[in-house]
Amino acid sequence: MASELKQIIGNMTSLERLVVSSEPSHTPAYFSFVQIQPRFLELGWSAFGPSLKALSLNIPLESLSSSFPPPDLELPKLEELSITLDRAYASTEPEFGYRTFIPQFISRYSATLQSLAIISASPGNASIILEELPHLPVCTQLAYKCGWQGRQQNNLRGLHEFLRIHQRQLRSLTLKVWPSYGSLTVPPPAEEWYLQPCLQLSMPNLRNLDLHLGYFPASYRGGAMVFIHKFRSSLVSLKIQKIRLSYSLLVDLITGFERDSKLQRLDLVIESLSPELLELLAMHLPRLQHLVLDQQDLRGHSAVPYQPGEVGVILSSIQSY
Repeated sequence: MASELKQIIGNMTSLERLVVSSEPSHTPAYFSFVQIQPRFLELGWSAFGPSLKALSLNIPLESLSSSFPPPDLELPKLEELSITLDRAYASTEPEFGYRTFIPQFISRYSATLQSLAIISASPGNASIILEELPHLPVCTQLAYKCGWQGRQQNNLRGLHEFLRIHQRQLRSLTLKVWPSYGSLTVPPPAEEWYLQPCLQLSMPNLRNLDLHLGYFPASYRGGAMVFIHKFRSSLVSLKIQKIRLSYSLLVDLITGFERDSKLQRLDLVIESLSPELLELLAMHLPRLQHLVLDQQDLRGHSAVPYQPGEVGVILSSIQSY
């Protein structure tokens, strides 16, 4: 078995993308992973390390440090890195490694990383990791996905520092935050949330924005429009998830873009699809090429029945602009 594994992995010298993921700790698959993972990666880093361009690690914190390549073995072509943070055991400190081996590993590739994703399934404050990082000179994409623990436990200071340092070079930002009601925290009032320093920064070259505020109160929707319009002159792609927009908010969102807007891709969750909305899109966003409208209702704005076939024709005509 060991010799076969060594021979197989030794031939993987052209591998450019690797995803390593394990099951939760209580499953047999996790124990199997713990047994084979060190040997697999120990052999693998030497074989495919020199060619690897994208790495995604979804490994419990308890096993994460042993999954990294040793200090004397680099990944010279690494451009994309995604790390999902989770614990195999509830007794493990939620922020285990956040100030030590995780930012240390990321920093090793500061010269080549173009895309960084920090995804937290743990109750810890993942913003700490970003606070420990140096400047990443060629990084143009950041994805930050983490639960909100309340203003005292999670102040997003690390996110603010990262965005401040990289604000002129970022081209793509994914921001997914949800309130962790399990810890009995309550989101701050909407006006306070959007006054946080990390949401006040200008990013003049931002082209792609993916905003996901899952399970936040409805009062947060209006502030989201103000935040999005900070980047209206540069955005080419906009995706808003878990924020169901009424017709009035859609009007605010769409008319907030200039007629010469660069926006070409739009992905929204809406309350209802109406002819008025489609006309508004065609009038104010003439460069739109890709449109996704996830609606709960399909009807005219004034509750006049609207045939799905007719809607399909209009959507096709909008995508042809």
